[in-house]
Amino acid sequence: MRVLVTGMIAGMDDADYLRRVVALGQRNHRDIKVYNAVEDFTKAGKKPLERLLGTTDYVFELTREKEYEKIGYEIQRNNYQDVIIRAPATVEWNRINRKFKDQRILRDFIKPDLIVTLIDAEWAIKLKLETLQEADPFLVALKQRNHTLYDILSWMNEEVSLSEDWARYMGIPHYVIDRKSNV
Repeated sequence: MRVLVTGMIAGMDDADYLRRVVALGQRNHRDIKVYNAVEDFTKAGKKPLERLLGTTDYVFELTREKEYEKIGYEIQRNNYQDVIIRAPATVEWNRINRKFKDQRILRDFIKPDLIVTLIDAEWAIKLKLETLQEADPFLVALKQRNHTLYDILSWMNEEVSLSEDWARYMGIPHYVIDRKSNV
């Protein structure tokens, strides 16, 4: 099964949730391969996300498409059966929520069986953003924006809404799950 996991890329500890899903898979004799599209876009931090977000929409779209194609080819080449692809549907940057129109490339190359959007309590996301200790320039820039609860809820709403649109476009189910829920 191929699962596309969306959700805010900042202020939410989704990596812990994904580790728990992989561990559950291992306990049930399922080897789950996890891809983090943002790490792929940024070449594991060598291309800062804030620089990509500062380029033209066209350049950033091409970057995302190229990485999704590479992920899709790797899944096919290695015949992975169970895959999680962590990718954002939106990114807030300079007070603008940038919506990604990636549904076609995701459908054609990633070919997900379903989409899961991870969410968290808005107050928890706000607290995490306010107390960030990381040196990542993108996260530092987000921290400096002092997001309100309304800003965070708007971003989360956009993430859920666009993920639902993607699922409808691809004809697959979409689920919204609290990242603290039991796996």
